[in-house]
Amino acid sequence: MKKLIDWKSFPVNYNDKVKSDAEEAAYWFDVEYSSNNIHSDHDLKDYLMREMGKMRNDTPKRPLTYAIYSLAFNGFLKKTGIVSFEDIENARWIVGSNEYGFPDSPVELKTIESTENDFYNEIRLIGAHGEMCLILIDPLDDPPVPCPMRQTHMPQLL
Repeated sequence: MKKLIDWKSFPVNYNDKVKSDAEEAAYWFDVEYSSNNIHSDHDLKDYLMREMGKMRNDTPKRPLTYAIYSLAFNGFLKKTGIVSFEDIENARWIVGSNEYGFPDSPVELKTIESTENDFYNEIRLIGAHGEMCLILIDPLDDPPVPCPMRQTHMPQLL
């Protein structure tokens, strides 16, 4: 698999797990876009849901890849189809695992609310343009993985 991310240009030195998961996502975007499978936002969401559904049973789990796909599904990647430093930082924050390390806050997203209970952790986010989304994370997953089938777009409230 070719390297699609220039790690030397990033201000953070990531561990191998972060690099592996982010490269996996970048490679998937590269393959899907270069094979002309994705022509619209609808196509992107359709292909992401299929891929995330397949990944649900994978071992080892790739929670950072899931989080990057979750950001893409909700239109929160900095540039569609490209995995940037900001996207990786936002994904690390969503996963919130010591295994991946995580920043104190997302880079370009604002957290409206973060709720934890026995069934799921709920994170409500606002994007750079005021768009909103809800991401649910199953707390029983180890490491925690964003739940792909339960993500929804929220109506714009701002």
